[in-house]
Amino acid sequence: MDAALQPMVRLLRAVFDKYRRVETTAAAAATAAAEEEEEGAAAAPGTRLGMAGWLMFCKHALVLQTEVTGVAQKEAVLIFHLSRMLFSNPQSSHAQGMSFCEFLEGVCRLADTMGPPSVDELRAYFKFSSTGEGKVERSLLHDYILNLGRSAQLERRRLPRRPSAGLTAPKTRPLVDKLPQTLALVESAMLDLHEVRVGMPACPQAVCLCGCMCVC
Repeated sequence: MDAALQPMVRLLRAVFDKYRRVETTAAAAATAAAEEEEEGAAAAPGTRLGMAGWLMFCKHALVLQTEVTGVAQKEAVLIFHLSRMLFSNPQSSHAQGMSFCEFLEGVCRLADTMGPPSVDELRAYFKFSSTGEGKVERSLLHDYILNLGRSAQLERRRLPRRPSAGLTAPKTRPLVDKLPQTLALVESAMLDLHEVRVGMPACPQAVCLCGCMCVC
């Protein structure tokens, strides 16, 4: 999985940093303050991705498309919990969200749960015979999801949901075959929503998803 994740790590890190700032609850703040008082050192606030941020990420990445991906909010919640490490103190601020490594595991679990159409099926759907390595190829699933319901002609040709879609459905494809497609969906959705730009070689900043949405 490292080979598939490595090209996207910088983007995924920027996405993680963006969505982990979505919500800091009063309860989490109180827990961190209590730990700080008890341990005599400041707990690292906002370093983990909470449930609200995770669900917002899933929604913005167009993953919560049950008819296409087999992932509803219920599955996303379960994946959030399954991806985290166990802690002896469940009330600890560290146990209240995902670390970046746990976020990567969550993305992999999403990919394994999703049952999107294959690239060949999507090419046939859009009548692409050969699209090479360009942007269109990378955004086939993204374009498919966005086009559903917008065109009566395309809606009539909707691809049936794969039997392997869903958290508990038997899997028929290895994760390595599904992960690149899922990562491409995340990349295209983030580009469309946040105008994410991957930095040019001369730019040391790979991706910027800060509040000002600046572009390197």
